Amino acid sequence: MGEPAIDPQSHRPAFDPDRGWTRVLLASVVLVLVSGLAAAQIKDQVIVHALDPQAKEYKVYRFDRKLHLLGATDPSSEGSGGLDKRSPVAVDASGTYWITFDPLSTKKLLRVDADGTLLPSALLGYNPVGVLAAESGTVYALTRIPLQSPGPLYAVAPGGAALWSSWDAPILYTDNYPEHIIATPSGEIWLAGATRGPTGLLVPYPLVTRIDPLDGSVLESVALPWLTEPENSTLVAHFAGAPDGTMWVSVKSWNVPVTFFHMDGGTTLDVVPQPLTANTWDSQLRIDAAGNILAISSYNLWSEIVVFSAVDGSVLASHDLGSDLDSRIVSFALGPTGEDLIATTQEGAFVSGPDTYRIVRLNLVTGMRSTRVLPNLQLAYVPNGDPTGFIHANVTDQSGDDDGDGASNREETVAGSNPFDSTSRPDGAKVYLSFEPADAPPSHIRLVYRDPDGILDPVAGLDLSTLSLVIDGYGEVFPLLLSYLTSVSLSPDGTEATADFGALNVPWNLELEMEARVADLTGAGSFDWLITPPGDE
Repeated sequence: MGEPAIDPQSHRPAFDPDRGWTRVLLASVVLVLVSGLAAAQIKDQVIVHALDPQAKEYKVYRFDRKLHLLGATDPSSEGSGGLDKRSPVAVDASGTYWITFDPLSTKKLLRVDADGTLLPSALLGYNPVGVLAAESGTVYALTRIPLQSPGPLYAVAPGGAALWSSWDAPILYTDNYPEHIIATPSGEIWLAGATRGPTGLLVPYPLVTRIDPLDGSVLESVALPWLTEPENSTLVAHFAGAPDGTMWVSVKSWNVPVTFFHMDGGTTLDVVPQPLTANTWDSQLRIDAAGNILAISSYNLWSEIVVFSAVDGSVLASHDLGSDLDSRIVSFALGPTGEDLIATTQEGAFVSGPDTYRIVRLNLVTGMRSTRVLPNLQLAYVPNGDPTGFIHANVTDQSGDDDGDGASNREETVAGSNPFDSTSRPDGAKVYLSFEPADAPPSHIRLVYRDPDGILDPVAGLDLSTLSLVIDGYGEVFPLLLSYLTSVSLSPDGTEATADFGALNVPWNLELEMEARVADLTGAGSFDWLITPPGDE
């Protein structure tokens, strides 16, 4: 479709009484087409944007949850430019990644399939800054007119063709362009950003807007209060949807703590100041399967992830991702199961000399951390948006079944199973690998097995023949490990067993990779993976 005529004074499209009906018709056609798409192909992997310093090019890298590089996609054929955590990623049910690329010079969304193949880009009339893949299959892109003015909101078909564009919501943001866009489980679409008062004389304050998914028209708009006196700006740092349909807005001002606004549509449910959250320019936050908030801590030089309660804002847990390595967290996302977290860290960020970037996996159940140096990469970011598919499964498409195993996406994220792996199911067996004690040598191996059917259930309990521990360079060692077993305990309800192999000391700094696996008698199972203490390679 061609772009509508634009009024040069208002930057709004000239009125066309037939265009609204055209938009609705096109959107309806898309919904029909999407309903007939093939089964989902989202993969268990994470997208990382990074600079290849030798090629002097930014690339899209794919890693698995064992921090192994799966491949890289070079987007240089689509134009020059950078990719960072402000170049968000959306993933749709077909496994296609949609990425805003170099919003200063190109006017397109990159499209990359699940195996890293660069697909034809989605061409837009303005520079993309935010992207959302809705449950319907339609992709929505926020744009800007360089440098600070908002551009129209676009709706794009799964194949990349622009369906319509609308200025209705973006022009409400008079201070800057909105760059945050989310969907709720019910299909509502919301934007967030900063605006000014009607006269343009007031300092910026946060604005949240709901739009009609069929044509981009404004359904409601809610202004959030200033955090300080009017001489100081109050800006939206991050915006996230929760699995219960509510939303969290991370708001910052330079002389007060970051504040979380919890919203249910246009109603503010709670306002939670969070002095523990780093007051960075994007104050990234993530929402887990329970609806709790994860954010980067302001303490220990930004090396910790803090988990805050969605109920009262209290601290539920904190996890150090590298203060011992003089590392700060650059960015992070929840893995597909929601029980692990993938991050990038910058080592040496606060000292002179070249920086080293690491990729980190944290098991949120055991608290165990493993890291790997990215020796040939710089400026490595786990981007904003949905680089793992967890948001797609946990919020956007809860009723879908992306792996076709009979359990809905939301059932899987609640249970901590993988919505993109048919062998991982909510009622299946799980294993957790850890080293005890975790903070002092020597350590020993601990394996925890869980099965909601019962560890010893004769129909769906553990398949003992599948118990496995593979050590890189040594192969399968579980049969040998049994001679070092010192204790086994079973939970009162029979659904968890803990095995300690205390007779085998694990020296520190071996840098060995260990992978534990288990399956139940129905074939459903899981894995856990770690690098030996202290977990850094």
